[in-house]
Amino acid sequence: MTAILTTILGALLAISGGLVGIALTDRRERSRWVRDSQLQASSDLITALQLLMRRMINVAYLDPAESGSYELEEFAKRRPQNQRAETTMAAFDDATASWNSARHKALLITPTQAAEKIPELDHEVDRLLNLAHSQAWTRAELREQRIPLGRLAADYLRLARQLAGLPDIALTSIWAWDRGDSASSARQPVNQGAAQQVASPEIATTGIAVTHSDS
Repeated sequence: MTAILTTILGALLAISGGLVGIALTDRRERSRWVRDSQLQASSDLITALQLLMRRMINVAYLDPAESGSYELEEFAKRRPQNQRAETTMAAFDDATASWNSARHKALLITPTQAAEKIPELDHEVDRLLNLAHSQAWTRAELREQRIPLGRLAADYLRLARQLAGLPDIALTSIWAWDRGDSASSARQPVNQGAAQQVASPEIATTGIAVTHSDS
């Protein structure tokens, strides 16, 4: 009888251990899936922002009389006035839809600290759009206006890495041409209270890719 009870107890312990192991494995897999999904959402957000700005730059190079504006009282002048402007505005509208989709996805799935930064990015996008419609811009003039957005996006990217448990990187802006030389370029660390490890700015392993362009 003792031998039978010992066998049964051993079997129960083995089953319990197996169930615990399965539960722990499932939890780890779920945590990994959530982390990867959050990183992908942040990556998609930055990618959509890059495309939106590329399309907005083309809008900014147009004369406002060409691009049209829904703010104008005269209906005929609200629409693009020639083929070039129509093509430019159509591409910008598509990029805007992609940006909104990526923004909503990131708001749904990213951690609270990261999600709270997204409206700041969107407000800066709106500011730049108003400027793009206000005049025909030169490349140098528009770059100066885009500095704050590039640095906001870099801070968002660094925060997304930190929340995913990845080491910090030295990144002033997502625009390659912004070296942060001006006095206003000083960045505060994402988490001032913690000692953060600085890694090589190789981003490919994180799932968040920054495509630098002369945009």
